Amino acid sequence: METDKVPCRDAGGAITGIIGFAVDITDRRESEGELRRKQAEVQALFESFPRGAGAVGGKPPHKVLAHNKYYQELFRRTLPEAREWLG
Repeated sequence: METDKVPCRDAGGAITGIIGFAVDITDRRESEGELRRKQAEVQALFESFPRGAGAVGGKPPHKVLAHNKYYQELFRRTLPEAREWLG
């Protein structure tokens, strides 16, 4: 549950009450957890490849989104360096 509260004021600016809001964010939290699990699965898959592997995407200039340790060894670039290198 996500909540927020704001003061209710009269014409003179004095607080006369509180207005509260509540939103059920269960579905959003579950989706965020599922996304984290999927990202971990993809990273584990990348790391299991016996050769250099990378994911490149976006509109030109393309960006390196992810790579495994063999890619890093092959191109001698960390992920931030690889992003700069292609960009």
